[in-house]
Amino acid sequence: MIMIDVMIPALDRILDFEIDPGVAVKELEERIVRLTEEKEEVTFDPGSKMLFFMRTGDFLQPGLSMTEQGVGNGDRLILV
Repeated sequence: MIMIDVMIPALDRILDFEIDPGVAVKELEERIVRLTEEKEEVTFDPGSKMLFFMRTGDFLQPGLSMTEQGVGNGDRLILV
């Protein structure tokens, strides 16, 4: 398990998540959205969400894991 920060511009917040870096990004995006909606008592538009990796300046590929894309402990992502 690793800790990451996820910036959510729509809420003007940065949230910490403990994640399994071996899980596909698409599944983690869904979990992050669901947990954020529960914690912040908001509802996001049902459209596709993507994670932007600040260190590399690229969007993460949904079918690959965080590990495969170089995301490590303490990294910051942006949910767009």
